[in-house]
Amino acid sequence: MTLLRQHFDQSIAAAAATDNIDINALTVYQRLYKSLKDDKAILKNIDSIQDKIIAKAAMIPNYSDWIQGVIDTGRAAEDDQVTPTLLVWMIDTGALDAAMPLAQLAIETQMASTDEYSRTMPEIIIEQMAEQISAGSDISLPNLQTLIDWVTAKADNGLHINNMPDQIRAKLLKAAGERAEEQGEDDHALALYEQAYAYNARSGVKKRIDALKKQLEK
Repeated sequence: MTLLRQHFDQSIAAAAATDNIDINALTVYQRLYKSLKDDKAILKNIDSIQDKIIAKAAMIPNYSDWIQGVIDTGRAAEDDQVTPTLLVWMIDTGALDAAMPLAQLAIETQMASTDEYSRTMPEIIIEQMAEQISAGSDISLPNLQTLIDWVTAKADNGLHINNMPDQIRAKLLKAAGERAEEQGEDDHALALYEQAYAYNARSGVKKRIDALKKQLEK
């Protein structure tokens, strides 16, 4: 039986977190859920954002078997609160390439976000990936192109396949444009900036568009 097919009850896991139930009686998911609650309590007491990121990076390997199990299974359970949280943590820590298999699963299966987040998983994934890319986190070109495809791809009816605010699409395209510009790919950067501007005229790319156009005309 796979990890995701094991029965779980979050109310039991929550009770275990308050020492009301023997941890040895819990399922794999319940133990992980309790561990996640404990880790969140630790993070809540850390004021520094940088220190939170370091702490999350140290916590994530404790859940590596679960993450791989979800990826191998191809779907998270409907009420799974562990997996979406771990995906967000992986992005938060700048492990973008490592997060992509789980992110792709989340996008393709329409994974629900946890109760603590008001945004959908596509919104969280794209916006936080964009912020990490702009901040200098490494990501492979194929994975960056996948992110671009996620924000721009449309169905036959002309609607975007992945539903999210246009401001988030623009943020990712701007970040991708910055990365292309850093690598000397000015034509590609200009195209990405223009796409970002089309989605959101306030995305902060207008000056870069004008500068690149002048540069490319020389």
